[in-house]
Amino acid sequence: MHQVRAVEVGPKQLLKSYIFQNKQKKLDEISVDYDCHDDIDRSASQNYLKVGPKHVDVMLLNAQYRPQNKYLRYALGAKGFVYQGIVK
Repeated sequence: MHQVRAVEVGPKQLLKSYIFQNKQKKLDEISVDYDCHDDIDRSASQNYLKVGPKHVDVMLLNAQYRPQNKYLRYALGAKGFVYQGIVK
């Protein structure tokens, strides 16, 4: 599994930070349920999560968990990273 998590520094511990907004709710993490046995071309270096200063791209997998070489894009907005759609 690949995962990106958002946290804030609290007075005594790290606290969850709900900065990812999909169509239904706010999230503190985004994950990709990846199993190397489902990846046909294991020699290829797949980027399941791409994190940039203004966006987070999450690899889209099909029903058999195979990479589709398309990404779900979350772009930085005023209140966090908001789901924008599918990009290549």
